[in-house]
Amino acid sequence: MIEPDFLAYLRQHHRAEMVLAMVQLEQLSPGWWESISDLALQMGAERSTLCRSLNSLQRRGLIRYYSISNKSGTWVWWVKRHPTDAPQPQDEPGWDLAVISQKRKIRIPISQRREWARKMGIPMSTLCGFLCGRQKVLKNTWRLLKSPFDLEVGA
Repeated sequence: MIEPDFLAYLRQHHRAEMVLAMVQLEQLSPGWWESISDLALQMGAERSTLCRSLNSLQRRGLIRYYSISNKSGTWVWWVKRHPTDAPQPQDEPGWDLAVISQKRKIRIPISQRREWARKMGIPMSTLCGFLCGRQKVLKNTWRLLKSPFDLEVGA
């Protein structure tokens, strides 16, 4: 729950629509929605207003969210609840992979999947197919253990 004194500060320094969106998101997070439109519908907000609020909240360090595309998912995974609150890297949704030859696991956070694919020399379309479960093993090296879609904590 957002601390009352922190909420009072937010109300004094930010637009009402942004603070209202933050309070609603705090009640819903962590969560996943197929699209921003689905999240807007659940919150009773206009899509454009919600997008503006999400971007503004993230720029100010008050939430963490990530959208893959219009219909591939939006995750809201952290909302600031007090002045010293900070997101923890392990809380960001991601994929857990087994490195087959080394018997170890690696994690690819949703915000770093493009960078990881580029670093490994894997076309993004190939990685997306693998992360969505369309193939069991990638380059005979990685096996998908867990997906953020497995959580089903959102809408």
